[in-house]
Amino acid sequence: MPLLEALLAGTAQGLFYGLLAAGFAITFGVARTFNLAHGELVLLGAYAGLWLNASLGAGPLTAAAVAGLALALWAWPAQALLSRITPASELRVLTLTFGLSLLLQNLMLLSFSADYRFLDWERAEVVWRPLGVSLGAGRLTAAAAGAGLLLVLHLFLQRTRPGRALRATCQDARAAGLMGIPVERMQLLGLALGGGLAGAAGPLLATLQYVSPTVGPPLTVIALTLTIAGGVGRADGLALAGVLFGIVESLVVALAGPAWREAWLFGALLLLLQGRRTGLLRGRRAS
Repeated sequence: MPLLEALLAGTAQGLFYGLLAAGFAITFGVARTFNLAHGELVLLGAYAGLWLNASLGAGPLTAAAVAGLALALWAWPAQALLSRITPASELRVLTLTFGLSLLLQNLMLLSFSADYRFLDWERAEVVWRPLGVSLGAGRLTAAAAGAGLLLVLHLFLQRTRPGRALRATCQDARAAGLMGIPVERMQLLGLALGGGLAGAAGPLLATLQYVSPTVGPPLTVIALTLTIAGGVGRADGLALAGVLFGIVESLVVALAGPAWREAWLFGALLLLLQGRRTGLLRGRRAS
């Protein structure tokens, strides 16, 4: 039974991880560099959800929708900052996003203090018992929301003209421009999607664990790891990578103890950096 509980809990956690990585992957696709402030954007969404919950009694899904819309607005200042870095330099963008990460951490410390907070809602105490295994409502809600948003993202990228144009821009912005695709608009759309998905993940995160302004970097590492594993522009790959990662993480914690969670996280990242760049689903190029 502990093994089955670890498998089910890991699957639910992994679907949320897929959502956590989706915003990072799309931002990487349009900016061509890693956004080291991704974890802090997720935390901004988490604090927005906490405020909505405390002041209006909003549940995690409502808070995720509002926070996602709010964080999507980061696309405009982000594009303005990126446009000033000419010629394009990955090192400069990494430095910029690292500085933004530190700035957001300190602003959140000043605004919300270093206290750990949790999104409490009326159904938080509800426990579901599929196959005799206890799973909290918060975990199942985060898993369902993650799966739903990843499905919507997959359909958008694969079945709509703006989605295909965004994928083309992620693959080769210069070639996309020569084909008549408005590259700047697609970059703005990608940044908005990345920020919106990060914001939506925030309130869901606050139902799974306590949050504080300093928990952003591990979230960024998880998103980076899953992006390497799942690929850019592949919501299905991110979902699969998230589930596999969540299951293995849950098994490591169950068998070796929670102290090994970080070791597994960074070990997985190092292993993936030595592997393929096309992601888990290799039928088509991921980026």
